[in-house]
Amino acid sequence: MTARSRCCVKLVNLLERVDDLYAAALERNRDEFEAMARRLHKGASKSQRTEIVRFRSKPSGQRLCGRPVRGGLWRCLAGRANPRNSRAIAAVSRAGGPPALHAIPQSPLSRREEIVNTFLTPHFLEPVMSVYEKLKALNITLPEVAMPAAAYLPYMQTGNLVFLSGHIAKQNGQPWVGKLGENMTTEEGKQAARAVAVDLMGTLQHACGGDLNRVKRIVKVMSLVNSSTSYTEQHLVTNGCSELLGEVFGEAGKHARSAFGVAQIPLGCCVEIELMAELG
Repeated sequence: MTARSRCCVKLVNLLERVDDLYAAALERNRDEFEAMARRLHKGASKSQRTEIVRFRSKPSGQRLCGRPVRGGLWRCLAGRANPRNSRAIAAVSRAGGPPALHAIPQSPLSRREEIVNTFLTPHFLEPVMSVYEKLKALNITLPEVAMPAAAYLPYMQTGNLVFLSGHIAKQNGQPWVGKLGENMTTEEGKQAARAVAVDLMGTLQHACGGDLNRVKRIVKVMSLVNSSTSYTEQHLVTNGCSELLGEVFGEAGKHARSAFGVAQIPLGCCVEIELMAELG
């Protein structure tokens, strides 16, 4: 199923939910009307009993509102109703119009029109790109999961959360060695962080069983930047990773983050980043 088809299915489900809510609102009104009518029936006058019977014979609270009834009955109802209903009944009784015990929702048809006008805009109708379509547009090929260099696992899952171990920056398959503020610029560090993001997504894909569309949220990123003592732009370096995650995952790619400057990183690499994600 394409992303656009999924959007259409969600919209249909939403419309059906609106219908259910609307029907429930009418039923709730009818139940409340009938409960009050039952309580009043014994003490009502003959004319009031006639109106109660008419009232209860109608198929729904909304259709019931179409026939005016005597103000005395509505005053009786208002006396037994909750405060909100009492005000509504009293106002209608003064106006000589039909009862309005609740602000009944719009009809399903008009509500549908409202939803369509809100969501079926040209922007909404634009094809929604999947994660893999975005990766293809960015000319990114995800690598296989790298073998750990020490006694640890590349990732660990608990519940719906996946924790990815720190990934070092690589250039042409080799550790990207350097120290920010000494022999690397911020822009070079940013490119290194972007390269780490690609490797992280490769590992995350493996954790997702081969389908990155299962990622519900990138929860947090933690970045270690190999820095000189005077270097203070670790946050800008880490943007290389964060921005790519945002490009690929959209809203789900927005995350919490920490960025630290450290004296050294294994193998002399310039950047190491770890990630936490939630799977759907």
